[in-house]
Amino acid sequence: MQTTITGKIEEIQELKHKGPNKDFKVQNVIVEVDNSYKKNGETVHRTQPLKVEFKQKNTELLKGFNKGDNVSIDWNLAGSKWQNANMQEPMYFVSIEAWKIAHHIEDEMETTQQAAFHAAPELDGHKENIEAQFPGKDDLPF
Repeated sequence: MQTTITGKIEEIQELKHKGPNKDFKVQNVIVEVDNSYKKNGETVHRTQPLKVEFKQKNTELLKGFNKGDNVSIDWNLAGSKWQNANMQEPMYFVSIEAWKIAHHIEDEMETTQQAAFHAAPELDGHKENIEAQFPGKDDLPF
């Protein structure tokens, strides 16, 4: 599964070296994301922290990012199963593994969306021109 999240960096944790040779790099970032939802017709505003893992060469992507930065992160959802000899039931783990991060500037996105919204009425001015080019084609089901 692959997707993108946007949020605010709450913490960039220390780079860790793991494995028997300490050659596997992992750095976690805590990102606060909007988890608002509707209840009884009203929006309940809620944020939640997500731990996002940057592994191996992707740890280099965090250079230039700081606590408080608004970011957009592309990630894959990964899962694993673990069970040792003393356990009756296996344990399952899920992690968010990032492969891309960028600064997210909300104001620019909102400006672009507002511009697109305000540009939409201009289409009405071209309706007569389209009808002249395609007479009788106004019977489309949508």
